[in-house]
Order: sequence, then C-alpha cells, then structure tokens
Amino acid sequence: MNEAAPPPRDGDPVLVDGVQLYWKKHRAPEFFLDFNHFLDRPNEHCQGCAVCYLIADQDRNDLLLKIGSDDQVKVWLNGQELLRVARPRALAIDEDVISDVAIRKGVNVLVLQVINETRDWSACARLTDRSGKAAANVKAMATVP
Repeated sequence: MNEAAPPPRDGDPVLVDGVQLYWKKHRAPEFFLDFNHFLDRPNEHCQGCAVCYLIADQDRNDLLLKIGSDDQVKVWLNGQELLRVARPRALAIDEDVISDVAIRKGVNVLVLQVINETRDWSACARLTDRSGKAAANVKAMATVP
C-alpha cells in the first residue's frame, strides 16, 4: 500500500501481485479486526491493510494511540509511520502505546498493515486521552464522509 496515496474508498480497485482486488467496507463485530473471519478462510504468510478515518472537531496533540496485533504490524497516521513491530506475537489489547499523537481538525487517515505468519491474524486500535477514555470529539468511520 502506498501510504502517501489518497485514502481508499469502498469498492476502489487495488492490484496485488497481478490480481485485481477491491477495498471493502467492514465493521468488526468484536473489539478487533479478524482478517481470517473477514476473508472467510484461514490465511498464512500474508499481509493485509485496514484503513479507518478519524474525524476530529479540532486539532489535538495530546492523544494516545493503542495498538494490538497478531502478528507483525506497521501503523501510519496521515502518512506518518508511528509504529513498526517486526516480530510474531499474539493479539493483546493496548500492547503498544504511542503517546502525544497529533490529529488535525477534519479527516485523519489511520492505516494498519498487518503481516500474518501462521494461524490467527488480527489487529485492534483505539485512540484515547491520557486517562484512557475514548478521545472526545473524534469519530471513527469506515468510509470517507
């Protein structure tokens, strides 16, 4: 995925290893995105991307971004890489905490690239204030408004 490219929309095509795929809107039924469940089959030795749009009422630079993944993960916010974990691991809520995260008023693009080695393939993310409460006046959306 080209993190500097315009954010994808539901149905946008993407060419992956010569295969035409399409971005698909998804709302996870749990607190985490289960790629295997979403694709309706187990997948190993592969990678996937999830995109979320964070709509903010005002500029903020005092937030925490909390990430968990199974296995490896890279995280970008508005094209800036914030996290890279290059080791296999099981999903754990808030395993990585990035402090002083800045979002701007309007649309912000959060991208998670998750690499699966074997078995489970999942990720979760949440944006909080310093006390751990959901970031006020920030709405998460699956598509660009």
